[in-house]
Amino acid sequence: MPYITLENDKLKVTISSFGAEMQSLFGKADATEYLWQGNPKFWGRRAPHLFPIIGGLKDGRFVYDSQPYEMGNHGFARDSEFTVESLSETKAVFTLCERKENYPFDYLLRITYTLKRNRLKITYTVKNKGKRKLYFSVGGHPAFACPINPTLKYSDYFIEFEKEENPKQPLIQNDLIDGYRILPIQNRRISLLNSLFTQDALIVERPNSKKFRLRTSKDGRQIEMKIKNFDFMAFWSKPTDGADFICFEPWCGIDDKADGIRSLESKWKIHCLKPGKTFRCAYSITAT
Repeated sequence: MPYITLENDKLKVTISSFGAEMQSLFGKADATEYLWQGNPKFWGRRAPHLFPIIGGLKDGRFVYDSQPYEMGNHGFARDSEFTVESLSETKAVFTLCERKENYPFDYLLRITYTLKRNRLKITYTVKNKGKRKLYFSVGGHPAFACPINPTLKYSDYFIEFEKEENPKQPLIQNDLIDGYRILPIQNRRISLLNSLFTQDALIVERPNSKKFRLRTSKDGRQIEMKIKNFDFMAFWSKPTDGADFICFEPWCGIDDKADGIRSLESKWKIHCLKPGKTFRCAYSITAT
């Protein structure tokens, strides 16, 4: 499980080839670790990538071409060894194209990390290498330390939206979309409490905002995420005191609907690529 490092005078980023998962996002100016460092008591991962599904499947399986396939939540990319395609001081490219028994498609997933000043950009490229349509979802799941400043509390922080959002949004129950909920958005902000996540992630469908910030009024350190070409923006943590992290999750795709059917082609918000075609989406993290 080799680790690689991207570094400039602002940030130092450590990434594992296993899952192409970021392990550290370290700000040099104030010696601050912005990425959650994992704790199996709450959640052991740090910034997994989600592919070829996002969330849960109904009964843990999908059907394609009359054949059932089992797949766990969020797919297999996060538990796969990636190939390092190229590497420089400020850019790393990882690829995954291993054929899987539970995913009957020829695909290429490329994840590119690009570091520029205090911003890290993550780009997903999905290519259909086969002769039939490719069905997939892809997204990110980075967890940020919260509080960023360890002298503050989790409840000192809030999520800030760039624009006004519709508070009525999809509700996840038992890893499936089952109804709607009203998000506690006030003045384009959601104040953080672990109890917000007793009903799983907070989801915004077709967000008006393209920028989201994790910040506090008591300190200048903050995280900003900017997204491009994603269908959903989700926020998640464990509903347990001491779970000092918050995930910002840009998604192209989502869980199955509780009343939906298992056909992959008919899955809600599934993406489809014709043979030879390519799909891209990207998000950036700016640490201030």
